[in-house]
Amino acid sequence: MPPCSPWLSGSAGRPPPSSPGGLPGELEAALTAGPDAGEPFDAEEFARCTAARARVDPGRGREYATAVLATLREDAAGIQELRDRLPADYRPLFG
Repeated sequence: MPPCSPWLSGSAGRPPPSSPGGLPGELEAALTAGPDAGEPFDAEEFARCTAARARVDPGRGREYATAVLATLREDAAGIQELRDRLPADYRPLFG
């Protein structure tokens, strides 16, 4: 299994530097680069990386990922566009 993306797993335990827009540099670049710029991974890999970042077991990582995406569903503008751009296996993570 490949390692999690640095912006998901942290770099040596340190968060990436922030951009002027307030997002970590690599995350902002990933969000603004367009749909084909990133390295795709499925929902299970996302949950695994969440678990690795939080230092919890994979089941708990999936719960954390679900909680975050469910919160975004309720509060963030444009979340439907994000859901539409992600593969179908991410839908259960949105609660």
